[in-house]
Amino acid sequence: MHVETFDTAENEHDEHIFRFSKDGWVAMSDSSDIDDMYIINPFTGDIVEMAILDWEYNFMGLSWSSMDPESPDCIFFAVNSRQDGKAVGALTWRHGEAKWFERHLEYYEGDPFPVAYNNHVLFRDKFYCLGRKGNLGTFDPARDTWTILEKPNPIHVEMDLEGDHHEGREFCYLVELRGELVSVFMRNADQPPRVFKLNEEEMAWMEVQEIGGAALFLDFRVSYSMASPEAGHGNRIYFPSYSEDGKQAAFYDMETKAYHPSFYGLKSPLQCVWVVPNLRPHIVSK
Repeated sequence: MHVETFDTAENEHDEHIFRFSKDGWVAMSDSSDIDDMYIINPFTGDIVEMAILDWEYNFMGLSWSSMDPESPDCIFFAVNSRQDGKAVGALTWRHGEAKWFERHLEYYEGDPFPVAYNNHVLFRDKFYCLGRKGNLGTFDPARDTWTILEKPNPIHVEMDLEGDHHEGREFCYLVELRGELVSVFMRNADQPPRVFKLNEEEMAWMEVQEIGGAALFLDFRVSYSMASPEAGHGNRIYFPSYSEDGKQAAFYDMETKAYHPSFYGLKSPLQCVWVVPNLRPHIVSK
């Protein structure tokens, strides 16, 4: 599996924050406290300017609808929520608009939807967002509507949303694999990741022990799947971390049910993001 490094810094004082990537394009901002964002293709040098935010960047997820973000029909979608999930902000921007449009939604009477800190998936023409409880929300760009789905049922039905060590305090990921939605929940290095596929007929999460020889590349900025990886790399879940000597990428092997190498002592680039040019995942980092 080839790993490619992309250095964005012009000098040691530059600070670039990677936010998301899709089809070879990478969303970035100049620093953590600046409201200016843009999208760059590191392979062509093309840049797409986005509307300046009215606030400091606080999205829990960001994505766009087209393979080409320069397309005038492309819709950009972002989401955030309160820690307790009782208020969600769904935001959209289109080319030609001066600012992001926000829908502020409150759920004081119904079930809360604490948005997981990861980027959402465009699936069947809708943006699917994973909640920390394991339920799903969708944004339909054609109808301009946000919906919290009644099904699938949450994986964590009861959750202390304000606690620091509760069952749902996990890294959560959502990815499409062979036309199906897959969610992954990872608590710590002492426990294996829990992997679920969405059964659309029953609209229920089904826990699985293997992913049909595929490979998943997970990170809160963006996650990808590869249905047919190179020989010997199947049924693995890769993370944006490396061994101490930098020679081995970190992954969980679903067949041997073990992390390789040990998760303790791994190195992780401060700023990195998975990028897929020509359908082959690479990692882009500073």
